[in-house]
Amino acid sequence: FLGPEPWFMRAHLRIETPDLDRVTVQTTNGDVSIQNNTGPVDIKTNLGDVTIASNHPLVDASTVLVVEGNVDYRVPGNSSGLFDVEVIDGDIEVWVPEGRWRYVSRTPKEDTINARLNDGENPVLLRASEGDIRIAVVADPTSFGPIR
Repeated sequence: FLGPEPWFMRAHLRIETPDLDRVTVQTTNGDVSIQNNTGPVDIKTNLGDVTIASNHPLVDASTVLVVEGNVDYRVPGNSSGLFDVEVIDGDIEVWVPEGRWRYVSRTPKEDTINARLNDGENPVLLRASEGDIRIAVVADPTSFGPIR
């Protein structure tokens, strides 16, 4: 859509599909919520929170880059990944009652984590600036309530 002032134009978008494999989203302002995808994720947003919650094992390369927002990454215990996680002006929380989580290297900074989930080699890059990153590897990742 083009109008006399396109920078003021805004749209809300909701897409529902029965089987969602690869997800690629780029936005300047808005929350991104993905539920029960089965494949790789590539998300970039400037203002907004990102929630990924899938009951399917995620075993592909994924990237989530957020400026001024939080990241929630919730997967089942049979997922895998080589996690590279960093926040600027935020916190990282990890809760892994399912699967095997192993720190690859300890850094002296509390804002960086390098870890491996279930011996995975697929890179999972999570970055947040002015926001928190929460990683949960649990039996039922989507049971925490309605997706935001």
